[in-house]
Amino acid sequence: EDSDDEVTAADVAATAPGRPEPPQYGAKDLAEGTQPRRQPPVPDYLVGNSGGGGGTNCYTSLCRLLDKDPESGVENSHQLCQAFGKLFRCGMMDIQRQRFYREAIASVPPGAFIVILGLGSILPALQVARRQALGRAVLLELSSRLAGLAAELVQANKLSLPVVAMPQGLDNEELVRQALAPHLPADTTQVVVLTEMFASDLLSSGLVPASLAALAAVKAIAPRAQIQHLPKTVELTATPVEIRTERLGAFDVRNFNAFRHSSSNDKADFWWWSVRLDNQPNTKVALLGPPQTLCGFDFDR
Repeated sequence: EDSDDEVTAADVAATAPGRPEPPQYGAKDLAEGTQPRRQPPVPDYLVGNSGGGGGTNCYTSLCRLLDKDPESGVENSHQLCQAFGKLFRCGMMDIQRQRFYREAIASVPPGAFIVILGLGSILPALQVARRQALGRAVLLELSSRLAGLAAELVQANKLSLPVVAMPQGLDNEELVRQALAPHLPADTTQVVVLTEMFASDLLSSGLVPASLAALAAVKAIAPRAQIQHLPKTVELTATPVEIRTERLGAFDVRNFNAFRHSSSNDKADFWWWSVRLDNQPNTKVALLGPPQTLCGFDFDR
């Protein structure tokens, strides 16, 4: 019997008996099932504006600028030194963060394979390298230059840790699988995916897609492996805050508050500025409301 409806091979495969269900793993949005919310505007740093504001917060863009051919005639050294200097220093000086990774790495069972996504604040990666006698590991880094820096740091500390540059992106499952395959044995039974890929807005460094790609790649190489993420869950919260400076020594400097970055600036859509509040004794800080959870992810789901 003739039919105007064309049956494709995909239709046949979809209705074939015994077709395996798609794998149920990956990050889970903790806001699933809640009332739909209005989509926020696209951040400036994702649109491509790199002048001021949040233009230097997208880690992917920063790494591409860092790896850019110096002969291209585009000079970004000053901005890059500021951005990466802040990333490394703030990460190293974050006591709570370093304590979390130090204790988490110490609790990893012997024999577990550790996949490190990104150089991060350097110290956790070196701590993983130090425990090589208890289990193997590999570091995947988006930037070729940072990957070279990581290898130099490992060598300077007389440690051993394979480092693989992934300039095509850490969110490409096939490329991540190819990078892991020479290092991750197929019979591995326990894998830990460790990352510090946190931006000021939590997500613009590619934390979620990179974690998902690593998870899928590990499952493809070592299907019997039990996979754990460090951290296991992440949440982004927001709190309205008033920050102002009144006096510096004997001088009244309140007029300078007009130049502070604030949400009253109509160009401030999703601009993220990292501000330390524990080292500014002359700054007045007041919470204007309770914290609200914007989004969260459970990677061990």
